[in-house]
Amino acid sequence: MRPAADQVGALSLVAVGALLGSGGLGILTPRVLELIDPAVPLALAAVGILAGLDSTAFNRAQARRGAATSAGGLLTAVLVATGLIAGARMLPGAAVPVVALAAVAGSGAMLASAAPRPLAITVAAIAVAGIRDGTVASLPPIAYTAAIAALMALAGWLLMTSPTSPIERRVFMVATLLLIGGASDYLAMPALFGGLVAGICWRRAGPGVRDTAYFDVTALHQPLAALLLLLAGALAAFSLEVLALAVAFALLRLAGDAGLRLATGLSPRPSSPGVTSPLSPLVLALAPALTAVRAVGADLAPALAVVVAGTFLYGLFQWAWMPREATA
Repeated sequence: MRPAADQVGALSLVAVGALLGSGGLGILTPRVLELIDPAVPLALAAVGILAGLDSTAFNRAQARRGAATSAGGLLTAVLVATGLIAGARMLPGAAVPVVALAAVAGSGAMLASAAPRPLAITVAAIAVAGIRDGTVASLPPIAYTAAIAALMALAGWLLMTSPTSPIERRVFMVATLLLIGGASDYLAMPALFGGLVAGICWRRAGPGVRDTAYFDVTALHQPLAALLLLLAGALAAFSLEVLALAVAFALLRLAGDAGLRLATGLSPRPSSPGVTSPLSPLVLALAPALTAVRAVGADLAPALAVVVAGTFLYGLFQWAWMPREATA
């Protein structure tokens, strides 16, 4: 179980970002955010690689749990998406793109659940591609992203297996992350998905490559994840309508957690050893919204603000509840 102090730290990064953004003190101006922006796909690719490195093929003993968590994650996504659509339509003055909000919030909730990472990240990629193209049949960009990420993973594998010093290897890993994140960003696809494909390829390459990649990416993951949380808070523009939908988002996620517990007896929080940072669940929940804003533009900023505020409220509740849970 994740310590309460870690949850407080993760939530504080989002709050600090909102305080320093243009809606607060204005320290993180649009110019500053533009300079930091290239780090976003790099950070998302790192999280995706960790998820891919942790992916495993289900055996018969794991099949039941995998099916249960997959169904639970999908039901949570549907619950959050339909609930927000209904809530947004009850607020006639809300200038929030309803369909896009439902897609990024639902897929983000599934990513932060206990659903298998490869399935959840693929669903998020389809959702972002659908927002960009206006149709759910956006498979070619997803296929292109997977192919390019696999080629980048091959190049990284060749570099990691060559005799190099740890410093040179770390430089090679950063370069590979930049290539995966940049290519995904160019295609307006989630760098999280490109990272997932690369991570799966490296896992299949053998324990030596897997352990090397895991060690190097883990060293980069936490500072990059912290940067993402700060940026998400700084980019969010809040209003009364946004806050009302954020409350609905947090309550819907809690309802999904309760449903998963009742139906399967499984914890709604991710327990995968591949993504161990306490920041990762928050980053995963925000990843589709961040990617959609980069792919479509500022028109989706209200949707990002709803997801940021809703994720913050949900995490605040989790932080308040977990100490009691731990002593129960």
